[in-house]
Amino acid sequence: MMFTEYGFMERFAAARQAGFGAVELLYPYGLDISEIRQQLDDNNLDLILVNSPVGEPTRNEKGLACLAGRQDEFRRSVDEALSYALPLGVRFVHLLTGVPDPDLPREAVEDILLENLSWAAGLARSAGLTLTLEALNSRDVPGYYISTQRQAADIVQRVNSPFVRLQFDFYHCRRSGENEIETFVTLRPLVAHVQVADTPRRSEPGSGELDFEAIFDCLKATDYSGWVGCEYRPAEKTVAGLAWIDRYGLRTLMRNP
Repeated sequence: MMFTEYGFMERFAAARQAGFGAVELLYPYGLDISEIRQQLDDNNLDLILVNSPVGEPTRNEKGLACLAGRQDEFRRSVDEALSYALPLGVRFVHLLTGVPDPDLPREAVEDILLENLSWAAGLARSAGLTLTLEALNSRDVPGYYISTQRQAADIVQRVNSPFVRLQFDFYHCRRSGENEIETFVTLRPLVAHVQVADTPRRSEPGSGELDFEAIFDCLKATDYSGWVGCEYRPAEKTVAGLAWIDRYGLRTLMRNP
């Protein structure tokens, strides 16, 4: 989503030059692992997060974890995600839950999801990384099974594994109608990773409706010491839009936590 004005393999150096100590790579599939590893090493970057495969792109699928009759495919997708995550030193794999058949009872969908997550948690434990669940608001991703932060937290609690945690996105939180500060404070014990973008355009912090002064104060007040992923679409060029980092006094936090 960021540094798209550069060729893909050039983005790592651009991120490092801009001051970032780590990057997220949502969909590495089909890319050369050794080339990515070389870019990370050359630019002294950590790769923090990848997404699990979406499923069938031609059907605009958004993940497989809650889809009926696709359990074997889901397991293969997790194996594929780990085949990239492990050699690249990834800490978090975001498991996309998907858009289930609307005619399937919610209880049946949830049973599939919980069974799949429990299986995947065992792999995560062996691999030494964490799986995350993220709520994607229903305005941007209609039909996505987990659409609110509290629903995501409920699933995490029901899986009851330290290797399945919450990925909290302040943009999606506001877009789903939840109070972002109150919700984060309540769910903080379950949060492993944070992402930011402003509403409504999903652009740089400080460009829209969210009070990022309060958001960053909240992260500090709740002793959140993990990474904050910049999952937004720059309004213009990426580097030109990074002035918010200094505006909120975050420059020193761009290094490894």
